[in-house]
Order: sequence, then C-alpha cells, then structure tokens
Amino acid sequence: MGGWDVHEVPYVHEVSRDEFKRESKSSISKGFASGSGGPHVWKYLNHCNLKVHSSNEFLQHLIRALLYAVLFDEYSGGYVRVFQVTKTDAMKVYDRPVLQALFDDHYNALARYLSNSLFFLFDTNDYKYTHDINAKVNKGFERQFMKKKYKGNVVIK
Repeated sequence: MGGWDVHEVPYVHEVSRDEFKRESKSSISKGFASGSGGPHVWKYLNHCNLKVHSSNEFLQHLIRALLYAVLFDEYSGGYVRVFQVTKTDAMKVYDRPVLQALFDDHYNALARYLSNSLFFLFDTNDYKYTHDINAKVNKGFERQFMKKKYKGNVVIK
C-alpha cells in the first residue's frame, strides 16, 4: 500500500491480513516485495541493471520481475496486473494473462533468465496428474544436471 503524507513525502506500507509489517518513508523508496513470490521478484531485480531512465523502462522491469515470480512461485499465476498509484488515483497500466505477457511481450528480455528452465504446458486442470509428472521430471533433471545450472521446471495450466 503506498501514498503520500501531509508533507508530500511518499511512503509505502507492507501489510498482511493480520498485521502491519514495515514502512518505507523517504523521498526515495527502496521498495519491497511481499507475498510468496517476493523472493523471486528480488532475485530477478538483483540481476538486472536497474539504472532506469524513464517510468516506462521501470514499468518493463517491474512486469518482467512479476512474470519471473509467477513462473517460479507455485502459489502465483493467472494474470500479471500492474497499477500506477498517484496521490489521487490508481490506474491499471498492465493486465495480461501470464502466457500472453510472457510470449507476446517479454520473452526475449527474459530469455537469459529462463534458459536453464524447463516448461510444461498441460491441456488439463487435473492438478494431481500435472503435479505427479512435474515432480518426477524435476527429480530426474536434478539428478542429471548440476543444481547450479538447473533452475527448476514450471507447470503452466
């Protein structure tokens, strides 16, 4: 949750259902990523050149970080939605299904981060079936390839 205080200083609060967690309040927010995909967002952002020169460039980095998190976090998925929050309004600036966002908009930019990953596309919503196959393939790849090189496999339903 973000906004401005009475002195026009931006602030960001990280909240959960149960409690206030932390606050970043300064003229420059260092930001944070919460939720189960948060560590994946930071992993991606820490490997990027974050010297951005425009709001649009920052938006593209943010969308790619969210896509990376969605692909590698088993609790994330569906859509990538990004909102721009101003002092008086919130505007949706990006809203695409994950596969469309990945393959139509950002695949080339993410390719070097995904080059050691294996993707499965299943035409079924049978979770047990896809989970069992995914677990077996993952074990086989972990045995075959060094952990440093193999990042994991991703099931996209």
